Order: sequence, then C-alpha cells, then structure tokens
Amino acid sequence: MVKALLVLRQVPVTDDGSLEGFADFQGDTHTKDNPLVTFEASVSLVQIPQAEALLLADCSGKKVTCEISRCFLQARQEATVDPAASFITNVQSGGGPSVSMKPTSTRLSLATVEFQVTTQTPSLNFLLGSSASLHCGFSMAPGLALTGAEWQLQHKGDGKLVHSWTTGQGQAKREGAALEPKQLLMAGDASLTLPSLTLKDEGTYICQITTSLYRAQQMIQLHVQASPKVRLSLANEALPPTLTCSVSGYYPLDVTVIWM
Repeated sequence: MVKALLVLRQVPVTDDGSLEGFADFQGDTHTKDNPLVTFEASVSLVQIPQAEALLLADCSGKKVTCEISRCFLQARQEATVDPAASFITNVQSGGGPSVSMKPTSTRLSLATVEFQVTTQTPSLNFLLGSSASLHCGFSMAPGLALTGAEWQLQHKGDGKLVHSWTTGQGQAKREGAALEPKQLLMAGDASLTLPSLTLKDEGTYICQITTSLYRAQQMIQLHVQASPKVRLSLANEALPPTLTCSVSGYYPLDVTVIWM
C-alpha cells in the first residue's frame, strides 16, 4: 500500500459563510523530503450531494477517508486512455456520505472527474416487516450515456441479484424491489425500495452504475432488527414467589436482559 494525496479542485459547494477565511489547498510543506504521490482533479462537471460534509471545514470531527484503486473501463473507450492505468477514488466522511469518482486518466494533475456514484447512507437499520429505501445517486459529464443500473445483495458469502435496469428495461429478482426509471434517467437517482423486510434482506447491498465508458459502485450495509417481546409471569406455587421474565421474537440474537 502506497500513501498518496488526493486534491479535488472546483468542488461545487454551498457557502453559508462557514468557509470564509479558508484558502485553496497549497500542499504540505512537511512532505518535501519524502513527497507523496499526488492525484489532482477538477470536479466541475459533476454534482456531489452534501459535498460540504467531505470538507475538513465541516466534517464535525469525523475522519475523512480516501481510497484510490485501479478500475476497468468499458469495452468502448477512447484510444488515448490506457485501461491498464485507470484509477477510481472513493471518499467517505465517518458514517456520512460515500462518493466514488472516476477521473479521465491517471494524469490527474490535468484530469477532470467525469463520473461519480454516491450514497448518503452507507449503513442503515430497519425493523422487521418495514419498508426500506437504499439511497444511490450518480452524476456524469455531458457526452456519457447511462447504460445500466444493478443492485446486488451479499450476505455470509452468498451473492444474488436484487434488481437490474438496462437500456429502458427493469427486472426485479426480489419480490417488490423497485427503482423509479424516471428518477434514474432524469435525476440520477438509482435508489432501491424494499417493502416488507425479512431477515433474508439483511446484508451488504451493492449499487453498480454503468455508463457508456465507466462503471462505479457504492456499498450499503442493511441491518434488520426485531423488537423483543417481553412477558412477566408470577409463579404462585413457588416458594418463595418467583417472577419469570420471558423474552422472544427479537433479532439480532445478542440481547441483554437487565432487572431493575
């Protein structure tokens, strides 16, 4: 693993005055003797929801993490792009928004982010039997076309397709699973709705968005919970009198019972 530095320029944010006095990033003078590999890109062509949460000025004490990894382009690609040298970045602020961004090339000092996939809720908790909405949004630069959106579920080593959309056709593999085609095409919203949650719905959901050139994804942890049913009974025949507490119907199974 190599330490690197990601610099995002021209990030569109709403300035409510809290950013006053903050200057543009100039680099860390402490790394001159051992300079970091620097990745730099402009984010002027795509929209990043809640971008303010990723700024050190507004992360509310939460740690901002960044991962830069190799990715693969779609079959149709520009001749000037080297697929063996293509990278994607993922930035997350604590338990807040998670954003995956794809710059145009590895020459990131000259690059522009053309595609991003984000989720505002990397981890969710829902009650058994309720409905859940898993957020997944994306934004792409002019010239790119949306070709597919896919949701997969992974749990305890098993993976299965939940919902897929390809060039105008949607298919739900899980009963009731839905995403809105109009929101997908007009608003860049690929959020998934799951009604009547069961324990089988728990796990890691992967939202994968595919364009004519790029592919990126976000992962969301869905935890299903069931409230315990508590029943107290007094055993009249027991001496001394015994009060019995019965707890059932709860999930997950690591419940704690306290007498007060």
